[in-house]
Amino acid sequence: MVNLHDKVKEAMRPADDTLYLHRQLGRWQHRDIAEQQRLELALQRWPLLAELVFAEAEVQQQEEAGS
Repeated sequence: MVNLHDKVKEAMRPADDTLYLHRQLGRWQHRDIAEQQRLELALQRWPLLAELVFAEAEVQQQEEAGS
């Protein structure tokens, strides 16, 4: 038998939308777009940092291709 407390508890959604979506969709991975945008802005402001990031990405791709 389901009581009123259980119904209210089921109807309440958590404050965190990503947690709610994770519960509804199962294995769902959240990607922080804001973090990606901050990185892109930083790379635009500091071109030498951008060169370093791209060089590291290239080395990583070469290592993955060699594996």
